[in-house]
Amino acid sequence: MLAPERVVHMAKITISYRRDDSMDITGRIFDRLISRYGRETVFRDIDSIPPGLDFREHIQASIEDSDVLMVVVGPRWMGGSRHGQPRIHAETDYVRIEVEAALNRHIPVIPLLVGGADMPQPSQLPENIREFAYRNAVQIDSGRDFDHHMNGLIRATDKILLGAQTSVPAASTGTIDRRASDSEAKTKHQTTPAGSAVESSLFLPMVGSVMTVVGLMHIA
Repeated sequence: MLAPERVVHMAKITISYRRDDSMDITGRIFDRLISRYGRETVFRDIDSIPPGLDFREHIQASIEDSDVLMVVVGPRWMGGSRHGQPRIHAETDYVRIEVEAALNRHIPVIPLLVGGADMPQPSQLPENIREFAYRNAVQIDSGRDFDHHMNGLIRATDKILLGAQTSVPAASTGTIDRRASDSEAKTKHQTTPAGSAVESSLFLPMVGSVMTVVGLMHIA
C-alpha cells in the first residue's frame, strides 16, 4: 500500500451519515480512515453548527474544500416519514444538503452501504440529488469482512486523492514563474548600474573633446 505521506497533501475526506441510522458503524469507519490518513484529513459531524448561523452555508462551506464525500447509507438513511414523505425530501435535511453540495461541486461521492442496506432508486430521491442513485457504492460489512472491505475502500480513496493532486504541479509552475520573474527583475536591477557606468564612461571623453574644441577656439 502507498505511504500516507505520498497520498495526502492538504486533502480532506468528509463523512456524511444519519446518526439514528448508522452512528456506530460510522465511528468504526472514521477510526479506520484516520489511522490511514490522519485526524486532520477526515471530518464528520459537520451538522454540529453554531447557533444563529445559516446551516446551509455552513455545510456548503465544509463541502467546498473536500476532495471526496463518503455517504454512509444504512437501512434508515432515507429518514423517518414526515408529512407523508421520507426525511430526505425535506429541504432542511442536513444529509440532503451535504449530498447536494458535493454533487454540485462534481467531487467523488462514494455511498458506503452498511447494515444490509441497498442503494435508493432514483425515483425515491429528490430531483436535485437523484444523481446520487447512480454512484457506484461500496459494501462495508460490520463483521469479519470489515477490514477487507475497508482496505478496498482505502485503495480507491488513495487513487482519488492522488488524482486530486494533479493541480499541485500547476501551482508549482506558478511558483517557478514567479521566481523567474523575480530573477528577471533582479537581473534588470543589476544591469541598470552597469548601463549607467557605461554611459558615464562615454560621457567623460565627450566632455573632454568639447573642452578641447573650446580651448582651440579661444586660442584662435
